[in-house]
Amino acid sequence: MKKFKNLSIALALILVLILSACTSGTAANEDFGKDKGAEKGNNEVRTNLNIGIEASPTTLIPNTDPNFIKDMHLKSIFEPLIGRSPDGEMTPLLATEWENTDDLTWKFKLREDVKFHNGEVLTPEAVKYSVDYVMDEKNQSGYRGHFAPIKEVKIIDDLNFEIITSEPMPTLLVKLADNLLIMEPKHMEEVGDGAAESPIGTGPYKFVEMKRDQSFKMVAFEDYWDGEQEIKEINYRVIPEFSSRLSAFLAGEIDLLNNLPVDSIAKIEESNEGKIESVSSSRVIYLGLNDKEGSPFTDKKVRQAANYAINTDELLEFVLNGQGTKMTGPLSVVNEGYTETKEYEYNPEKAQELLKEAGYEPGELKITLETTNGRYPMDAQVAQAISTQLNEGGFDSSVQVNEYATHVSRIAQNEVKEMYVSSMGTQFDAIGSMNNLFIPGSTFLLHTPSEEIQQSIIDGSSIMDVAERKAHYDKLQNWAADEAVMVPLWQQGDVYAINENLEFHPRVDQRYIFTDVKWKN
Repeated sequence: MKKFKNLSIALALILVLILSACTSGTAANEDFGKDKGAEKGNNEVRTNLNIGIEASPTTLIPNTDPNFIKDMHLKSIFEPLIGRSPDGEMTPLLATEWENTDDLTWKFKLREDVKFHNGEVLTPEAVKYSVDYVMDEKNQSGYRGHFAPIKEVKIIDDLNFEIITSEPMPTLLVKLADNLLIMEPKHMEEVGDGAAESPIGTGPYKFVEMKRDQSFKMVAFEDYWDGEQEIKEINYRVIPEFSSRLSAFLAGEIDLLNNLPVDSIAKIEESNEGKIESVSSSRVIYLGLNDKEGSPFTDKKVRQAANYAINTDELLEFVLNGQGTKMTGPLSVVNEGYTETKEYEYNPEKAQELLKEAGYEPGELKITLETTNGRYPMDAQVAQAISTQLNEGGFDSSVQVNEYATHVSRIAQNEVKEMYVSSMGTQFDAIGSMNNLFIPGSTFLLHTPSEEIQQSIIDGSSIMDVAERKAHYDKLQNWAADEAVMVPLWQQGDVYAINENLEFHPRVDQRYIFTDVKWKN
């Protein structure tokens, strides 16, 4: 096996080329988001926060597009019924109480005196409207499949309501916590399509304006049910290229930056501007193997060859500097349904052997690996390293770098080429993870299994007994590993660059909860 040091040198050269090729058009505007407290030497405590982000939200209407960037923005404006603690445990939020009264009925009680940003009071009607919106086919919600078993939201009185399902739905609470934001019915009906530009929720921050591909601004909601916010103004700044985001941070123009590549940690630590914090997040990174008709990955042996050709341990150690937790199957260890599965040990000779059995001589099978640049930590560099490993395993691979929005669209429309880098975040249950990856109709469908496997995944979603459900999905995770339907890589280690005077701590669900953030005196 070739020593990885040579590859590391090559990667360093590639990194220099990538960074030097970054466009200068994203250079920071030095007046962006500043206030008097931002100037050095001024003792006044700041009340604004500036964040670097790689893209604008796809839409400002919640409960539509399953997109992390959109959720990152909108989950400060809207709120779910159930929240999560920093370590991922479910907690009361807009709903203060809930009870599973029988296999098909869940009873909830809303928090009193909660107001929307337009002054309307939160009632069960808003919950019913939000669920009905998702379930209405004309709205084309990407979350519709998550709530398919819901039959009715039954209003009891001004605070209490029931959610009635057509079949047992053990993941209802998880789905309510992660995939349903409560909308204001009157506003939605009045503005119609204009809701895409004027979001109204119950959250701690109100929307001010969005300049697409430039910026997004929110201000604190004065009548927020949980009290006053110390951070009064949130400014997201869209800077697609990571090197430009890093430059903006080091210049003091942004205060918070996620997905920090490990080779930039020292720059932050040596500067006078920031500090580093990291967390093992709920996001998982994997390689999709496009199995549409005509693709070489319809052949199980070729899929297995790809798994044997990739050395995940070395990628984690030498490219990511240990910032990640290795996976062997479709679920991460933070997922309640996780089970340990078969591991494909690094064996390039075995990969070449399997390719020959599939009819390909070494170097004969050409494939393209699509990736983003700056969406995930070291994503373009990881892709280059994987390409080198694939070539040593008998493939003839090349890398195609996409902008994030383009990359997501290509995956959703099944326009990606043979192999692609992708991820799944904020999935704490096996049902949601397996449905997203393997049931046709999902935005991030990874592999189309047999009808028998699809039915088994669907059947598992109605098993209420925890132990029985766990055993059911253990078998399905082993199926995914045996069939090599993906190349699992790692549970992402999130590295944040944080202004040295900002009190901020990253969360396992990757959310920004600004009610917990403040500036030091």
